[in-house]
Amino acid sequence: MMFCQTCGGEVPEQARFCGACGAPLATDAARHPDFRADGGAFFLLFLKNVLLTVLTLGIYSAWAKTRVRQYLWSHFGLDGEFFSYHGTGMELLISRLKLLAAGAVAILALVAAVFALQSAGIPPEKASPVIALGVYATIALLVPFAMVGAARYRLSRTSYRGVRFSFRGEYGALLGIFVKGVLLSVLTLGIYSPVFLVNIFAFFARNTFYGNEAFAFEGDGQELIVPYLIALVLALPTLGISFFWFNAARTRYCWSRLRTGSLRLQSEVQGGGLFGLTVGNILLMIVTLGITYPWTVLRNIRFFADHLSVSGDLNWEAIRQEARPATAFGEGLADALDLDVGL
Repeated sequence: MMFCQTCGGEVPEQARFCGACGAPLATDAARHPDFRADGGAFFLLFLKNVLLTVLTLGIYSAWAKTRVRQYLWSHFGLDGEFFSYHGTGMELLISRLKLLAAGAVAILALVAAVFALQSAGIPPEKASPVIALGVYATIALLVPFAMVGAARYRLSRTSYRGVRFSFRGEYGALLGIFVKGVLLSVLTLGIYSPVFLVNIFAFFARNTFYGNEAFAFEGDGQELIVPYLIALVLALPTLGISFFWFNAARTRYCWSRLRTGSLRLQSEVQGGGLFGLTVGNILLMIVTLGITYPWTVLRNIRFFADHLSVSGDLNWEAIRQEARPATAFGEGLADALDLDVGL
């Protein structure tokens, strides 16, 4: 038996909270997150979402995405406490309507630019490359904007033990990381790429807060250059399979350098496991003609939870609610650009 430092009562060795006063018990023992989603229930939710989305000509998709997140968040937890998602379908729908309006304005501006170039006597074969370059540059500038907006929205709608997360990173800072990362990756023929990827992860980690508790990230990614070069050299003879081992190394590196307070994370994912997960998902999708997609989603999350361990704890008495306002516009833009901005 051990004793609660708050009330002095006896508690079992494996307990995380005192049964008498409910206070968390300090421990350095590593434990894994809990993921208790049921494949059958998630499939029924997925089926309902598809049917209602089709019947409403796509309008229900905003609510469908929200229902999925509410289900997944509520079945993912740590130490017996599960996360909650507070976003709404109406927020996503409004963000999409705003995005449609912005897209209409952008198209009108593009048409006006074409007419202006034609009026100036510039032939189409000369004007087209300029217009295309402008479109690509605009999309490139929107990518970091969408990533920041999506992270700000999703974290602001996520809570654990009643305390909300928040994201406080700025678009300009991420844009600087992108510009530097792309330029150095091109100049070094891709060698800088792993450092670039780690810098993006670090940006999101260092700007994430749980209440008033900030996350910290220690590392610059230079240790990943050698594993990346090895994967690159082996890419051709292994048909690209070598990058599963690099991605596993990058995952271990990033998560194992993330902490908040005395709580630390450790990833144990290996290349073989990551390769097996991917191949298994592909085979399931092919054999069942896509019907098992909901199960592949759960397989991915369960794999992540099983290979992530947490040690230490937070000073719960010092954590205060510091929720930040956030709109869903960045979330809608991330969807339009097909960006996967996961938590």
